[in-house]
Order: sequence, then structure tokens, then C-alpha cells
Amino acid sequence: MVGFCNALGILIFVHQFPYLTNVPWAVYALLAAGLALLVWIPKLTTAVPAPLLVIVGLTAFTVLAGVAVPTVGDQGELPDGLPTLIGLPGVPITVDTLKIIAPFALAMAVVGLLESLMSAKLVDSVTDTHSDKTRESWGQGVANIVTGLFGGMGGCALIGQTIINVKTGGARTRLSTFLSGAFRLILVVGLGNVVGTIPMAALVAVMGWWPPRPSTGTACARCGACR
Repeated sequence: MVGFCNALGILIFVHQFPYLTNVPWAVYALLAAGLALLVWIPKLTTAVPAPLLVIVGLTAFTVLAGVAVPTVGDQGELPDGLPTLIGLPGVPITVDTLKIIAPFALAMAVVGLLESLMSAKLVDSVTDTHSDKTRESWGQGVANIVTGLFGGMGGCALIGQTIINVKTGGARTRLSTFLSGAFRLILVVGLGNVVGTIPMAALVAVMGWWPPRPSTGTACARCGACR
């Protein structure tokens, strides 16, 4: 579990570098400001998550000050409508196709299932409850099949976001997951123009920030592995 979380942290850190090369100097200034705020804000208040304040604050600053930096909108076009049912993929359903798809599908399924079960175990530990891992696995599999019929990508539970949701947000029921999805749907589909103005430097700061390690016996906000 510790190795998985450490590898995940390294991958997240490394994948931020493309957004820090061949960019205006203002990107580095925004990055430094974002990291400083992430450290400073929790000392003042925990009522609102520091990453949210950093993203909103840096976005407002770049828009109002007219600072030209790479934004989310520069990474690609955001959807402007709900997904539609497309049915089965337009590929021949043969053994040769299966040979091509199977290795990648198996790898994604194993990693996704592993992370989902670890997330469930960590939540059980933090909340002192017991979850049904079999039900979680079946639910994830069915959801990914249905998602594929709408042209979506496979997904799984994420350790970092799950622990932050439980410890920082105080989530204890399925309602938190529903609200998270609904909020993101509104942001992407209804407020795509606003999301497109978010500077990538703000997201790099949030993704690259590592919260201070808590005292022994507690779970950190990143993944909880130290527990």
C-alpha cells in the first residue's frame, strides 16, 4: 500500500513538468504563489479547502489582471452537452480483436480494482466501519461497462480524492459521491467557459503540493498510507 501510494505521488509529480517548460515567467510566479497559499491558508481557516481557494483566487487574478498564461481551455475543447448512448464500439468482435484488447483491459481492471479496494480499506480504517468489497467490485465493473456504452473511459476509486473527501470534507454517505459527480458535471457542461480560464499553474500547484505529514497514528490527506 505504501509503495503504491509513493509511486502514485511520483507519477503525479513528474507529470506536472510539461506544464512548467517553455512557459511565460508568470507561470512560475503563479506556481510559487499557489504553493505559498496552500501552506498559509490552512493556518487561518479549514472551513473551505485550501486547494479550492487557490484555484479560484489565481483564476480571478489572471482574468482580472489580464495575465497571459496557459489555461485549461488551451489543453482541449471542453464538452458542451450530456453524453449520448453510442452502443457497442465499431470494431470487429473476433478473437484477433480480443488478443489486442485483452492485455490492456486486464491491466486497467487489475490496477483499478486494486486502488478501489485499497480506497475502501482506508475509508473503513478512518471511519471505523466495514464496507462490502464484493459489492464495490461488482458496482465498479457494471458502471464501467455502462460508461463505455456512452463513449466514456473506465474509472475507479481514487485514494487521494477519497481520503480528502472523508477527512477534509467529512463525507460519510453515498450522497457525497453523487454531489461530487453532479458538481463536476455542472462545471464542465454548464460552466465550461469559466473552467477553461483556470490557469494550469494553479492545478500544478494543487497537484504537486504535499501536505505536512501528521503525527504518528493518523492518516494524511494525500493517501492515508502512513496509517
